[in-house]
Amino acid sequence: MSGTVETFAEGLDFGEGPRWHGGRLWVSDFFAHRVRSFGPSGDRRVELELDDQPSGLGWLPSGELLVVARTLRRPTSASRTAR
Repeated sequence: MSGTVETFAEGLDFGEGPRWHGGRLWVSDFFAHRVRSFGPSGDRRVELELDDQPSGLGWLPSGELLVVARTLRRPTSASRTAR
């Protein structure tokens, strides 16, 4: 099997938990304390900055972002976890 590997995005400290939502790829940047998203062309946005290390991501039916951070250890609304 052979193929070409292309870099889609750089500059993440430790990206984990990729999720597709709203036409964008979302990741938790654990050590940077950020949730980032990337568009199909590779454009990057910081969606949320926290005082904790984000891990799991999810969304309520309303579209509100849920984040599980290392010390909280439970889903929390992004509006309550932002710094």
